[in-house]
Amino acid sequence: MQCGDVASVSTERSLKSKFVSSFGCLVAIAASCVGCGQGGVTTVPVSGKVTFGHGPCPAAGSIAFAPVATREGVARRPATATFSTDGEFRATSFKSGDGLLPGRYRVMVSCWTGEPTNSDPSSFERFNCVPRNYQPQEIVIEPGAKAMELAIDVPLKK
Repeated sequence: MQCGDVASVSTERSLKSKFVSSFGCLVAIAASCVGCGQGGVTTVPVSGKVTFGHGPCPAAGSIAFAPVATREGVARRPATATFSTDGEFRATSFKSGDGLLPGRYRVMVSCWTGEPTNSDPSSFERFNCVPRNYQPQEIVIEPGAKAMELAIDVPLKK
């Protein structure tokens, strides 16, 4: 074996070592992601329609599903939905339209006819379509449920 052969063997071992280390890191990262996301818990599709005073929505808006309580071992995961003036929506927890994890949720509706500004404090009340005294409803999503259709009626402002 000559001097150049030792350097070549050393370089080859170094490259193999780097590859094994890099591959090991990738395997470790992939293994740590197992269980990311839903962790095997099944979401329940939730969709429905928002109305205002049993009529059409005055503007597009959004819904926040805030977890109030969950079963032991089930993650607390909020969800959201958006609706246009037709009021139709599909709830999203992880990916578009997948629904909600089992549990009890407070359903909060937000709908604005304009963008309020700090320079006009009255604009917050004026542009908000949801009455100040509106009490959000609560829903319960049972484990194993097939799907849930909601009808959310927001009273008109007086």
